[in-house]
Amino acid sequence: FREVGCDGAAVGKVEHGRRLSLVHGEETGVLFDFEKDIITGCRPKK
Repeated sequence: FREVGCDGAAVGKVEHGRRLSLVHGEETGVLFDFEKDIITGCRPKK
């Protein structure tokens, strides 16, 4: 990826659940709730 200018890094961990949360210090917020949010054109499983 670096050869084309696209870098990445591990920034978290995978936990049980269907939400993608961000943590910054003591603050936590839900970025995506895969039970109801549609991203990349994929619908949540029912």
